[in-house]
Amino acid sequence: MSDYSSFTKFEHVMVHRYRDRLNHAENVDDVRRCFSQSARDLLGQVTGDSVNVADEDIALAPNLPQGYELAPRLIENHSLARLWSRSDLPTIIGRMAETATHRYRHLDKRKSQTDSGDVRR
Repeated sequence: MSDYSSFTKFEHVMVHRYRDRLNHAENVDDVRRCFSQSARDLLGQVTGDSVNVADEDIALAPNLPQGYELAPRLIENHSLARLWSRSDLPTIIGRMAETATHRYRHLDKRKSQTDSGDVRR
């Protein structure tokens, strides 16, 4: 028997609301906030709130290969570290980050075009 845990059922429950919130994000700050809050909520469900996760503990990082960054206090938490290494949580959070990064880049590009006056309708 494997000691591996899968949390895709939690992902499936929240993914539609998450995508809807991202689609309604009006700027990159909204995208960052949506990602952080949704990832925090997912971690809270998975850990049963045994690990206190704040919005700033997990951040969208579009320029990093994995697309997100965890606060050192989360990385150093032994129970979360064990769960993280023996589950599909990194993959799920990675998929969430990938979706958010697409929206982030779209809004960032649109903002750049607006700032430069090169807006096409």
